[in-house]
Amino acid sequence: MPSSNSNESNRESPNAAEERFPGLFLHDLGLSGDRIAALISGDPEQYAEIFEIVPALDPGEEDEIPVLRFTLALLRAVGEREPLKATAKGNLPQAVVKELFTGAFSNAERDFIRVNREDDSPVLSWIRKLAQQAGLLALRNRAFRLTKAGRSALDCGTWAEVYRRLTEAHLRRPEVLHRFDGYEDDGAIAAALPLLLFAARDSTQHYLYEEDFAELIHAVDLGGYIPPEELGNAVALRFFERFAVPFGLVEPGPPFTPPVRTRRYVYIGFGRWRRTERFDRIFRWHVDPPRRAAMPPEAAASRLMDAVHGDPGGRIDGSEDFSIERYCLRAIERCPNEPDAYVVWARLYERQPQLALAIVETGIAATRDREPDLPDGVSPWADHLFRDVLRLHFIRAEMLRSLGRLDEALDEYEYLLDFDPEDGIGARLYYVPALLLAGRYRDAQRALGDVSGDELFAAPIWNAALTAVALDDDADELLKKALEANPHVPRYLLSRHLPAPPPYYSPGDEDEAIIYADGAQPAWRAVPGALDRLKRLRQASG
Repeated sequence: MPSSNSNESNRESPNAAEERFPGLFLHDLGLSGDRIAALISGDPEQYAEIFEIVPALDPGEEDEIPVLRFTLALLRAVGEREPLKATAKGNLPQAVVKELFTGAFSNAERDFIRVNREDDSPVLSWIRKLAQQAGLLALRNRAFRLTKAGRSALDCGTWAEVYRRLTEAHLRRPEVLHRFDGYEDDGAIAAALPLLLFAARDSTQHYLYEEDFAELIHAVDLGGYIPPEELGNAVALRFFERFAVPFGLVEPGPPFTPPVRTRRYVYIGFGRWRRTERFDRIFRWHVDPPRRAAMPPEAAASRLMDAVHGDPGGRIDGSEDFSIERYCLRAIERCPNEPDAYVVWARLYERQPQLALAIVETGIAATRDREPDLPDGVSPWADHLFRDVLRLHFIRAEMLRSLGRLDEALDEYEYLLDFDPEDGIGARLYYVPALLLAGRYRDAQRALGDVSGDELFAAPIWNAALTAVALDDDADELLKKALEANPHVPRYLLSRHLPAPPPYYSPGDEDEAIIYADGAQPAWRAVPGALDRLKRLRQASG
């Protein structure tokens, strides 16, 4: 039998809502399209059929709910002086403002040292307007007075009724708060507020995340296109910090602790919240809670990493980019075994190989249970979801080589080649120079494989030429082919200061030469006579 707070239309046609709102494929609200439309309509009469506000407050609880505590302080201040003359702008007089900020409002504004006028305080201005919208305070003939409901509330101590009026007033006019920031959302958050409240009932996750709520707003086509981070920031501010927290519905969760410490202080910049016990006492819902309002962890992490890779101004290799790092950490927070987040995070610190190695090893441990989902005999590189696990092992080999731990680096390259003999990641291109650097010339010759000089990357033929030099074989023909493949390589192998490796290259261009030299230069310097051969080759080629 259906639950007592449910009805048939709540669960009708599971796919009907997605047909009307196709963006909901990551969510399972369990609501019909009509009910979703009612929640985002902005019409209290429509969403009143889905939920109502019936607060049951315990004695003394008003002190735990900031919006209620502030409103009661304001009503008392007006009640003691009514009629209280307003300023020419219709604000509270300075004397009352100063009194409030030495009392109940003393900690209302974290970012203000001194408040002398109502216009100095977004919180006070909002509370005053909210009390008016709630029918508790009136401004008539340029003077503030308590309404009958406001006076009755103070006389009888009916705080639950005050809370109900305030909540309903905010749901009717949430946009009042928006004038205190610069976010442009085309009214999306104001329209979505009842839907976001419904989504906050999701019990499939311990925490509530602003990116899930921003994604939900996009999924129901509210507000047109707004950049995800901007909308997420607006949700964090307008839904959580200015509404759900002051109304005592959620509380900040503990900050996320990164698994590896990279700096003295890392500002992640993303919040997470938990519903309070009070949340379930405030609302009476006539529909079942959502099956899944939050994005699945893997999808949430993937969306965050998509934002990283889609940032045209982001630089990953060795950049220590703060903005990218915070996205990686948020992705790891949401999905601790998301390999791409560890790959990018490690790349940010590749110029600090010890730190990058710690990140990579943490990622390898977190993704240890992942396996490619492919038929036998197919390269694991063909599994796009598994590629980043291979990248973690590849970066580990690079960092070990940078730290001079050659034997361990060689073991890691060999692991990659054993795991994927087709070498989709290109480990052999770096394995051969590492063998040469270690003085294992014959092993390098065996590891080369078939080198024709027709490869898309010049590295194999240049590695073959270096191996021939190391073994004192006739290397002239190979060096000639290598120079034909990319004539810029000698310049960069002989350079004392290599530029940072570029993210892309074309066969035969300077970017390709820089990428090759970045990995192979130590081996060329280690093989006796190799640099002299390069100098002669460069002179001969003009």
